[in-house]
Amino acid sequence: MVVDALDECRGDDMADLLRCLVRTGLYHPSKIKWLLTSRPLYSAEQELLSGSEQVLLGLELNSEHISRSVDIYVTSKVDELGRRYHYKKELKLEIEAELRAKVKNTFLWVSLVCKELEGVDPSKIMTTIQNLPPGLHPPYRKALDQIKGRQTSHCKRMFAAS
Repeated sequence: MVVDALDECRGDDMADLLRCLVRTGLYHPSKIKWLLTSRPLYSAEQELLSGSEQVLLGLELNSEHISRSVDIYVTSKVDELGRRYHYKKELKLEIEAELRAKVKNTFLWVSLVCKELEGVDPSKIMTTIQNLPPGLHPPYRKALDQIKGRQTSHCKRMFAAS
Protein backbone atom coordinates (compact mmCIF):
# COMPACT_ATOMS: atom_id res chain seq x y z
CA MET A 1 0.00 0.00 0.00
CA VAL A 2 1.36 3.39 -0.95
CA VAL A 3 0.40 6.57 0.86
CA ASP A 4 1.93 9.54 -0.92
CA ALA A 5 2.27 13.10 0.42
CA LEU A 6 1.56 12.21 4.02
CA ASP A 7 2.63 15.72 4.96
CA GLU A 8 -0.52 17.03 3.28
CA CYS A 9 -2.66 15.64 6.12
CA ARG A 10 -4.27 18.33 8.25
CA GLY A 11 -4.04 18.64 12.00
CA ASP A 12 -3.86 15.43 13.98
CA ASP A 13 -5.02 13.29 11.03
CA MET A 14 -1.48 12.26 10.12
CA ALA A 15 -0.53 11.24 13.66
CA ASP A 16 -3.80 9.29 14.01
CA LEU A 17 -3.19 7.47 10.71
CA LEU A 18 0.40 6.63 11.62
CA ARG A 19 -0.54 5.37 15.09
CA CYS A 20 -3.21 3.19 13.49
CA LEU A 21 -0.75 1.76 10.94
CA VAL A 22 1.91 1.05 13.54
CA ARG A 23 -0.58 -0.46 15.99
CA THR A 24 -2.16 -2.61 13.29
CA GLY A 25 1.25 -3.78 12.11
CA LEU A 26 2.38 -4.66 15.63
CA TYR A 27 -0.73 -6.49 16.78
CA HIS A 28 -2.03 -7.90 13.49
CA PRO A 29 0.88 -8.61 11.16
CA SER A 30 -0.18 -9.14 7.57
CA LYS A 31 1.29 -9.57 4.14
CA ILE A 32 0.64 -5.93 3.30
CA LYS A 33 3.69 -3.71 3.19
CA TRP A 34 3.28 0.04 3.50
CA LEU A 35 5.25 2.70 1.67
CA LEU A 36 4.67 6.18 3.07
CA THR A 37 6.11 9.28 1.47
CA SER A 38 6.33 12.70 3.02
CA ARG A 39 8.44 15.76 3.23
CA PRO A 40 10.66 15.47 6.30
CA LEU A 41 8.46 15.68 9.41
CA TYR A 42 9.80 14.98 12.88
CA SER A 43 6.36 14.05 14.23
CA ALA A 44 5.91 11.40 11.51
CA GLU A 45 9.31 9.91 12.25
CA GLN A 46 8.45 9.64 15.95
CA GLU A 47 5.23 7.75 15.27
CA LEU A 48 6.69 5.43 12.64
CA LEU A 49 9.88 4.54 14.43
CA SER A 50 7.95 3.46 17.53
CA GLY A 51 6.99 0.24 15.72
CA SER A 52 9.14 -2.69 14.77
CA GLU A 53 10.53 -3.41 11.32
CA GLN A 54 10.25 0.24 10.34
CA VAL A 55 12.80 1.61 7.93
CA LEU A 56 13.33 5.33 7.48
CA LEU A 57 14.90 6.42 4.23
CA GLY A 58 15.70 10.11 3.85
CA LEU A 59 15.79 11.39 0.31
CA GLU A 60 16.16 15.05 1.16
CA LEU A 61 17.41 17.38 -1.51
CA ASN A 62 18.20 20.97 -0.88
CA SER A 63 15.38 23.37 -1.62
CA GLU A 64 17.34 25.15 -4.35
CA HIS A 65 17.71 21.88 -6.27
CA ILE A 66 14.01 21.11 -5.89
CA SER A 67 13.03 24.61 -6.96
CA ARG A 68 15.22 24.40 -10.06
CA SER A 69 13.79 20.98 -10.93
CA VAL A 70 10.20 22.21 -10.54
CA ASP A 71 11.00 25.22 -12.76
CA ILE A 72 12.30 22.87 -15.46
CA TYR A 73 9.17 20.73 -15.07
CA VAL A 74 6.92 23.80 -15.43
CA THR A 75 8.71 24.79 -18.64
CA SER A 76 8.45 21.26 -19.98
CA LYS A 77 4.72 20.95 -19.24
CA VAL A 78 3.94 24.38 -20.70
CA ASP A 79 5.99 23.56 -23.81
CA GLU A 80 4.01 20.34 -24.17
CA LEU A 81 0.69 22.19 -23.86
CA GLY A 82 1.95 24.90 -26.22
CA ARG A 83 2.83 22.40 -28.93
CA ARG A 84 -0.48 20.60 -28.60
CA TYR A 85 -2.69 23.71 -28.51
CA HIS A 86 -0.50 26.09 -30.55
CA TYR A 87 0.16 28.72 -27.87
CA LYS A 88 2.06 31.82 -28.87
CA LYS A 89 5.38 32.47 -27.16
CA GLU A 90 3.97 35.35 -25.10
CA LEU A 91 1.15 33.20 -23.75
CA LYS A 92 3.58 30.42 -22.83
CA LEU A 93 5.69 32.91 -20.87
CA GLU A 94 2.61 34.24 -19.04
CA ILE A 95 1.49 30.73 -18.17
CA GLU A 96 4.94 29.79 -16.86
CA ALA A 97 5.11 32.94 -14.71
CA GLU A 98 1.65 32.32 -13.23
CA LEU A 99 2.39 28.66 -12.51
CA ARG A 100 5.71 29.50 -10.87
CA ALA A 101 3.98 32.05 -8.65
CA LYS A 102 1.64 29.36 -7.27
CA VAL A 103 3.61 26.12 -7.50
CA LYS A 104 5.19 25.95 -4.00
CA ASN A 105 7.80 23.49 -5.34
CA THR A 106 5.26 20.72 -5.88
CA PHE A 107 5.56 18.60 -9.01
CA LEU A 108 2.14 17.07 -8.47
CA TRP A 109 0.44 20.48 -8.40
CA VAL A 110 2.01 21.39 -11.75
CA SER A 111 0.93 18.08 -13.24
CA LEU A 112 -2.65 18.41 -11.98
CA VAL A 113 -2.97 22.01 -13.15
CA CYS A 114 -1.57 21.22 -16.60
CA LYS A 115 -4.03 18.33 -16.89
CA GLU A 116 -6.81 20.76 -16.00
CA LEU A 117 -5.58 23.16 -18.70
CA GLU A 118 -5.82 20.61 -21.49
CA GLY A 119 -8.38 21.80 -24.02
CA VAL A 120 -8.99 25.16 -22.31
CA ASP A 121 -9.43 27.91 -24.88
CA PRO A 122 -6.20 29.96 -25.04
CA SER A 123 -8.17 33.18 -24.45
CA LYS A 124 -9.41 31.75 -21.12
CA ILE A 125 -6.29 29.99 -19.95
CA MET A 126 -4.87 32.76 -17.76
CA THR A 127 -8.22 33.25 -15.99
CA THR A 128 -8.41 29.49 -15.47
CA ILE A 129 -4.94 29.39 -13.88
CA GLN A 130 -5.65 32.44 -11.71
CA ASN A 131 -8.82 30.77 -10.41
CA LEU A 132 -6.97 27.57 -9.44
CA PRO A 133 -5.85 27.64 -5.81
CA PRO A 134 -2.26 26.82 -4.87
CA GLY A 135 -1.58 23.76 -2.77
CA LEU A 136 -2.76 20.18 -3.00
CA HIS A 137 -5.78 20.21 -0.68
CA PRO A 138 -8.26 21.49 -3.31
CA PRO A 139 -7.24 18.95 -6.01
CA TYR A 140 -7.26 16.13 -3.44
CA ARG A 141 -10.74 17.17 -2.27
CA LYS A 142 -11.94 17.21 -5.89
CA ALA A 143 -10.46 13.75 -6.53
CA LEU A 144 -12.02 12.32 -3.39
CA ASP A 145 -15.39 13.79 -4.32
CA GLN A 146 -15.13 12.22 -7.77
CA ILE A 147 -14.45 8.72 -6.46
CA LYS A 148 -16.81 8.96 -3.50
CA GLY A 149 -19.39 6.25 -3.83
CA ARG A 150 -17.85 4.66 -6.92
CA GLN A 151 -14.97 2.79 -5.34
CA THR A 152 -15.97 2.84 -1.67
CA SER A 153 -16.65 -0.88 -1.31
CA HIS A 154 -13.39 -1.76 -3.08
CA CYS A 155 -11.41 0.52 -0.74
CA LYS A 156 -13.13 -0.91 2.33
CA ARG A 157 -12.27 -4.48 1.23
CA MET A 158 -8.66 -3.46 0.62
CA PHE A 159 -8.29 -1.88 4.07
CA ALA A 160 -10.08 -4.79 5.70
CA ALA A 161 -7.42 -7.11 4.27
CA SER A 162 -4.73 -5.38 6.31
